[in-house]
Amino acid sequence: NSTIIDYLNGMHVGYYGSSNNLTITNGGTVFSEWGEIGESSGANGNTALVTGGGSLWSNAASFYVGDGGSGNSLIVSSGGKVVNATASSAWSGIIGKQDAASNNLVTVSDAGSLWSAGGDLFVGSNSINNRLVISNAGTVANATGYIGWNTNASNNQVIADVHQLLLDPLLLPQAKRKVALHQFYYSNYGVQEM
Repeated sequence: NSTIIDYLNGMHVGYYGSSNNLTITNGGTVFSEWGEIGESSGANGNTALVTGGGSLWSNAASFYVGDGGSGNSLIVSSGGKVVNATASSAWSGIIGKQDAASNNLVTVSDAGSLWSAGGDLFVGSNSINNRLVISNAGTVANATGYIGWNTNASNNQVIADVHQLLLDPLLLPQAKRKVALHQFYYSNYGVQEM
């Protein structure tokens, strides 16, 4: 087991670069002020994997998958956990923040696996084709969730086991009023809301 402590700055997986990887496994723990995968425009195809019971990436503030970059991914599996911010923090979790940050993906799968996103969780803040996939009893928890935010954020998706998406409230009606072509899937029932 290994621990990385970095409370002075954030942990970046791909600040300017592409195809970088961070793996937290076998009970390893990363503590950071904030976490970002794909920080800048052009920081594409970066990946973080948090897997196995006791494996943790804990952030005191926000956590972004695709701040400026595209095609970045976070995989939380087999009981791994990612925790960020507190319930009072706005913009605490974002998949696809800036205009160019498209096609980013977060997958949370398996019993005991968790992304606790603190306050607001955005799937597609300003960009397109971002996805959050929750499967096989994985869990995502946060205060308020948005699928799409600005008017240029389209085709963003949440695909979830309906019992494992803990958004309170999930503001789908507001998202649908603001932006077209957002999709929400309840995989257990095969229901798609548009």
